[in-house]
Amino acid sequence: MMQRRRYIVSYSTVEPVIVSSIDAVSRKYRLDPSQYNADVEKIIRHCAKNNITLKSLKDLGWIRETYLPNRFSRSYTGSNVLGTIMVGTSSMLDMKLPRDMRIFLNEMKNADDLYIEDNDILISRSGTVGTSTLCGASYRGCVASDDCIRLRCDIEHVGFVAAYMKTKIGLTLLAKDSHGKVIKHLKTEDVENLKIPQFDKATIRKVNDKMLSAKDAFDLARHSYEQVEVMLEKYLGKLVPPQFLNCSVVPFGSLKLTRLDPHMYDPYSNFVTHEIIRSNDFKKLGEIADVISVARFKRHYLEEENENSIGLYSSSDIVRARLTPSKYISRVLNKKNIKDCAVQEGDILIPCSGAYGGILGKGIMAGKNLSGKPISQHVLRIVKKDDSEIKFDFVAAYLCSFTFGYPLITATRFGKDIPELDPSAIREIPIPYIENKMQQEIGQAYRKAIELQERGNALEAEAEQIIYDSYYKN
Repeated sequence: MMQRRRYIVSYSTVEPVIVSSIDAVSRKYRLDPSQYNADVEKIIRHCAKNNITLKSLKDLGWIRETYLPNRFSRSYTGSNVLGTIMVGTSSMLDMKLPRDMRIFLNEMKNADDLYIEDNDILISRSGTVGTSTLCGASYRGCVASDDCIRLRCDIEHVGFVAAYMKTKIGLTLLAKDSHGKVIKHLKTEDVENLKIPQFDKATIRKVNDKMLSAKDAFDLARHSYEQVEVMLEKYLGKLVPPQFLNCSVVPFGSLKLTRLDPHMYDPYSNFVTHEIIRSNDFKKLGEIADVISVARFKRHYLEEENENSIGLYSSSDIVRARLTPSKYISRVLNKKNIKDCAVQEGDILIPCSGAYGGILGKGIMAGKNLSGKPISQHVLRIVKKDDSEIKFDFVAAYLCSFTFGYPLITATRFGKDIPELDPSAIREIPIPYIENKMQQEIGQAYRKAIELQERGNALEAEAEQIIYDSYYKN
């Protein structure tokens, strides 16, 4: 009698990659799967097929210095005088650099080495490894955390290197050398050994010029945003406490939503709110705008290259200097959700979920770049009503300011682990009325900042496209 044998066959969803022994040697005998991912192999084979020479950044001779500080302990402070602004791997990408993340440097060894210089490229070395930004004059006086690698190149190539690292080609080749089981990390030598395909001098010069212009546009945008803060404090300075208050007495009749959370009655936001109400010349936000939230929905993710995909902007995407989506979803399967989440130019967008001190409550006004684009359910949309008496550009500047809107918005947060914002509480925020001339002046400055940011976005996108066109023309 014949005995039948049974076989268990398993099918992997991951495409196998055949690697030769010479490839293993060239990758420092590393057998990490990330060292052999399909995207890396495609780039290597494309270059080999089209006789494109790959050279390391170090061998090209463009590097002046790579620097990664040793781990250092951080003593945080709220003092604008004694503290120094520190940017991390996430905040270094933001349009508005952090104001409240300050540390003491007076007793730290080699503290001067931590300062960011103009034209530095900051690279994330842990977590989302390889993300980078080209720093301009707006970063002066700031220090970078010990998770940021500083890459300094000569001025003729720094813009090109920064643009290349932002492309999928550069980011893929850089991230492949990351190591670590749980949290990936990069070393300075990984940056120095980044492979760069050969490009002609005209292409390098054109990309370099566009990136330097984009950096200048972002600097001007940050300066304009700062000017808006100055104008708001000039015209609304009487609403700010004359000195720091560390206690607050709240009558029962003033309880908000019957909540007793201490942060909902912090002295600063309480003072500002009561001064606005006492002036008797204000409108509640809900009277001049609709505050719209979207219910959670299932996202059907696709790759960017899929013709059926559309970018979905997250709450962290909208606060970046470079406005690009981090995820892509199906136009067909998420058709209704896309329509419900679509942004229009002039909408105010407020991240409504996340850690306090992070992106929570730090809003922006949507410009042309975001018009028609869908956003996630973690962003509140504030849409102007037709009969609004207060100029909406001024409302946007006020709500998105560090001095006024941010503390009033975040004072309404609720939730122990991951705070969220309640649309009904946001509608109650008082918007002070000032003369039309002042509203117009503030609104114009805010619009100018948005336009400069969008110009920086366009220039960076053009620089990256030149690289792609040159790479694929073969």
